[in-house]
Amino acid sequence: MLLYAWRNKGLFALIVFFLLAGILADKLVPYAFSKLVGLFGTDVSFADIKTSFILCFILMILCKILAEVFGFLKDYFIKVKFEPLVFQQLNADLFLYLSKHSVNFFANNMAGALANKSYALASTTADFYGASLYYIFSVLQLVFTFFIFLFVDVRFAFAFLLALAISLAVFIHIGRKSINLRAKMAETRNKLAGNMIDALQNNFFVRIFNGFSHESSRALKLIREETNVSQKSVTIESCLGDGQRLYFGIFYILMLLYGFQLWKTNQIDNAQLVLVFLLLKDVIMYIFIVIQRAVTFSGVVQEIRTNLLVFATPHDVEDIENAKVLKIKNGQIDFKHITFGYEENHPIFKDFSLTIEPKQKIGIVGMSGSGKSSLINLIQRFYDIQKGEITIDGQNISTITQQSLHENISYIAQTTTLFERSIAENIAYGKPNATQKQIIDAAKKAYAHEFILGMPNKYNTLLSGGNQLSGGQKQRLSIARALLKDAPILILDEATSALDSESEAYIQQAIEKMIKNKTVIAVAHRLSTLKNMDRIIVLEHGKIIEDGTPRELLKKNGAFAKFWKLQQLEENKHE
Repeated sequence: MLLYAWRNKGLFALIVFFLLAGILADKLVPYAFSKLVGLFGTDVSFADIKTSFILCFILMILCKILAEVFGFLKDYFIKVKFEPLVFQQLNADLFLYLSKHSVNFFANNMAGALANKSYALASTTADFYGASLYYIFSVLQLVFTFFIFLFVDVRFAFAFLLALAISLAVFIHIGRKSINLRAKMAETRNKLAGNMIDALQNNFFVRIFNGFSHESSRALKLIREETNVSQKSVTIESCLGDGQRLYFGIFYILMLLYGFQLWKTNQIDNAQLVLVFLLLKDVIMYIFIVIQRAVTFSGVVQEIRTNLLVFATPHDVEDIENAKVLKIKNGQIDFKHITFGYEENHPIFKDFSLTIEPKQKIGIVGMSGSGKSSLINLIQRFYDIQKGEITIDGQNISTITQQSLHENISYIAQTTTLFERSIAENIAYGKPNATQKQIIDAAKKAYAHEFILGMPNKYNTLLSGGNQLSGGQKQRLSIARALLKDAPILILDEATSALDSESEAYIQQAIEKMIKNKTVIAVAHRLSTLKNMDRIIVLEHGKIIEDGTPRELLKKNGAFAKFWKLQQLEENKHE
C-alpha cells in the first residue's frame, strides 16, 4: 500500500487531511451538544445562557456540516480518484511483470488462469487500498472516542477497552477459519476460470472429440466446490455479525445503566452524561465495523496472497544490471562451448560450439528431440544456458537487453500467431509506427495484398484469432510482418511445413525476397526448401553430425542424404 500511496502522495495526503478533519468535526458535534445541554440547570434562566446557547448551537451545526462535507470529499477522492488510479497502475505493473516471464513459465501456466488472476488481483488490491483508508478512519474514530471517555471518566475508557478486547479475541478465533476458507475459495475460482477459458479457447477440439459432456462435468464439479466453500465462508461471517449485534446490544444497555448510576450519585454532570450517551452509539458502530472489516480483510489479504504467489515468482530470464543495447554490424552468431538443458541433470547440448557467419543462410536438420527448437530458442534467449556463451557480433547475449535482442530478430513459426486486431495492426506489430504505405508494400512483397483486398474491410478487417484465414494466408501475414520489421537476423521455424503446394510456392517466393543480406537460421521439415541455403547443419542428440552445403552433404551420402531420399520417396507416393 505504501508504494502506491507514495506514488500518488499528493492525492493520498489530501485524503488523509479530509479523513482527519472529518473525524475532528464529527466528534465536536456531540461535544457541542453536551455543552449546550449542560448550560441548563434548575436555577438558570434562558436569558442568562442565551449567548452561550447560541454559540454552542452554531458550533454544533457548523461541525455537522463540516463533518458531512469532509466525509463527502473523503469518499469522492477515495472511490472516484484513488481506487481507479491504483487499479490502473497495479494492472499495468502486473501485466508488465507477467509479460516479462520466460517461455518456460507460460508453458507451465494456463494463459486464461493468469489473465484472471492478474485482473482479480488488481481489482481486489485496489478495493483493499480504498477499504483500508475507511478502516483507518474507523480505528481513528475509536481512538478519539477513547480519549473523550478518558476525559469524562476513566471507568468508561476501561469498559470501552474491555469490550474491544473481547471482540478482538472472538475475531482472532473465528477469523482464522475465514482466512483458510477465503484462500480455498480464491484457489477454486482461479481453477474454474482457467478451466472455462481453456475449454472455450479450444472449442474446435471439444467439438471434434465430442467433449461437451466431459467439460461440463469438470466445470460443474469446480462450481459446486467453489459454491460450497463460499457458503461456509458466508455462514461464518454472518454468525459473527449476528453474535456481535447481540453482544454490543447488551454492552450498550449496561453502559447506559452505569452512566445513569454515576449521574445519580453526582459523579458526572448532565453534559458528561449526554456526551457518553451520544458517543456510545458511535463506539458500538465503529467497533462493529472494525471487527467486521478485519474479518473481511483477513480473507481478502489471503486472496491477494494466493493470487500474488504467481506474480511473486522471480523471472527465469532477466537483464543484468546496466545491460547494454545490442548493436549489429555483420550478424555473426557464435555458440561457444555451451551446455544447456531444460533440467540441469539432463543436458540437450554439452560443450556445443557453432559459428554462423555474417549473412550466412543456414539450415538446421534433425530428428525430433535432436535440439533444433532448443537452438533457435537459445538464440532468442528464451532460456539461459548453464555454461559457455552465445554471442552476436562478439556481444554476449546475456549482457544485452532482451528488448534490443528481440528487436534485431524476426521470427516466422509454423503456427502463425495473430492478434484479435486489424490486419494492418497485425502486420505492423514489429514496427508500430509504420505508415499505411509501408504496411501495404510489405503485404505486396509477401503476396498477401490481393487476398487482403478481398476481406470485408480490407486492411482494417478485424481478425478473430485468424479464423477467417487459411493457413497460407496466415503465414503470408506473418511474412509481411517480418518483412516490415526488417531485422538483420531471421529465424524460420518450419515456416512452410503445414502448407499446401500452392501456398508453399507463394511463401517460398516471399522468403527468397526477405532473406537477402540477412543472417538466416531455418529449421525445415521439407528439406527441398533448404536447397538454396549456404550451409546445412545436421543435429543428433544435441551434437553436430554433419556440416556442409546441401550439395556436399548429398554427395557424402550420410544422414542428410538419407533424410532427403526418404522424403523423395514419400513425395513420389503421394503424386
